[in-house]
Amino acid sequence: MRNFGSEKKKLVVCGESFSYGTEANHWPQIVAQKTNRNLINLAIVGCSNYAICFQLQHALSFLTSNDLVVISLTAAERFEIDDEEYNVPASLADFRHNIDEITHSPFDTPPTITSGNLSSQLRNYQIEQMKKYLMASSYRLSAQYQSWAIQHLLESLPCKYIVYRNIFPRYHKDISNYVNEYYFGLEKYLINSGPHDFENEYVSTTNHLSDTENLTFATKVIEDLV
Repeated sequence: MRNFGSEKKKLVVCGESFSYGTEANHWPQIVAQKTNRNLINLAIVGCSNYAICFQLQHALSFLTSNDLVVISLTAAERFEIDDEEYNVPASLADFRHNIDEITHSPFDTPPTITSGNLSSQLRNYQIEQMKKYLMASSYRLSAQYQSWAIQHLLESLPCKYIVYRNIFPRYHKDISNYVNEYYFGLEKYLINSGPHDFENEYVSTTNHLSDTENLTFATKVIEDLV
């Protein structure tokens, strides 16, 4: 992956499919253009909040005080399967990036960690390979661990950042249910947002928003920066 210098202010985006993409019509690029920043999009399609933590950790290696980080969280039900548990430490380069229709990775390292929910993991692994993860799973514990990890990394960021709730800690068809969610301390960082605030149509790409909705969300991000 390119070594980013400090020649121009950067917009670093961390998240999953809601935040994925660098095309001109996707909200991360729109925000970057409107704020005159170089876009570095670290989002991984279908990933977990732990993967987002690895994105933040990677960003810490090149962030400066003039940069901006936008984080869009995902559901706590997503988890990792690690094919190489003893090769420490893990890094963002170890995560599988070529998920679904994405065919490339920004890293040359062969991936050993696959992130996703139960449905997506079953596309890549047999149930026997997943049993040890499922037997040890707890939704509330996962959400709490993830919240602690995210808060720890947020405190390390040297620049301004904003955090969007998206579908954390779980996905609700009725967005009013998010009012009753427990965020384990993350509520002081969060701005409500997410697919259900902006998705009105089904699209076949990883980015969940139509062109109009991408522009709407980009406008919201810029307003939230003020």
